Amino acid sequence: CSLKENMSASGSSIKCAIMLLGLAALLVVGLLGVPSAAEASAASATEHGFWGAPSAVHQFCEPKYATSRFVAEFYNSMSSFVFVLGAAYMLSKRELRRDPMLVTSCAAVALIGLGSVAFHGTMLYEYELCDEVPMLVFISICLGNKMGAHPLLLSRARCAAFATAVTLSCAGIIFAYAKLKNYELFVAGFTLMVLVDLGFALSWSSTQRVTTWAMYMSIACIVLGKGVWEVEVRMCSKDGRVWPLHVVWHFLSCASSYYGLLADLASRIDCGLSTADGHAVPLNWVGVPFTEVKVMCASVQDRGR
Repeated sequence: CSLKENMSASGSSIKCAIMLLGLAALLVVGLLGVPSAAEASAASATEHGFWGAPSAVHQFCEPKYATSRFVAEFYNSMSSFVFVLGAAYMLSKRELRRDPMLVTSCAAVALIGLGSVAFHGTMLYEYELCDEVPMLVFISICLGNKMGAHPLLLSRARCAAFATAVTLSCAGIIFAYAKLKNYELFVAGFTLMVLVDLGFALSWSSTQRVTTWAMYMSIACIVLGKGVWEVEVRMCSKDGRVWPLHVVWHFLSCASSYYGLLADLASRIDCGLSTADGHAVPLNWVGVPFTEVKVMCASVQDRGR
């Protein structure tokens, strides 16, 4: 299966260069340190609400218990339900439910949302882990979705080695973060795993446009969202009115997950990893201008195993 026949080499190179430069800049920002500028907001509270004093290692800018004494960051918490709704919508699609890997991916998205609701609702460290651990699990599963589809991950031996490396990396980051309570460690580990996933995505392309289109949409959403997130965190100590930007981050990061899983779905259908009736699978997804995914590479991929 020739996986690059449907792309213009020059156009693809320009897009890849732009995306990689943006991601590299965000990685540098992350590795230089993530200031908890919103700590001043938490410290200035005259009284603590239902859950007591915040114990999370990273604080955000929304005023604590300003809307409800039972919810520390009301709007950040409520907006986190968008992940649950997004996961439920994706699971409503028959073509996605046919693939256990993608069902697991959606379950991880839902867990991110529920964990984020609990984290922002309490601002306690134990619930912060309920938000951030599922994020690491989700990106690990996304890396697993590339097995059997990416040209470098076709053989059983390579898939086994890759799965082992991803699992050990995820477990190591979770253990170190839970033990050390170092937020910069989590950010650096998660960002590096995201970049590895994007590296695999950008180093090959499908024979049909839906896969590459969804991939670039996912990248654009996460780059824009990360930029918004950085502005909110770094500007909080100067102007607390930037706190709604974290709500924007929730929607953009959810959109990135949505398009990223669509790209994984299309590539796995294309390569025969997801069950398909005939040679095409109809698509009817919100915000997607494509109506089908064709099974084009399955026979050649099978010969590569």
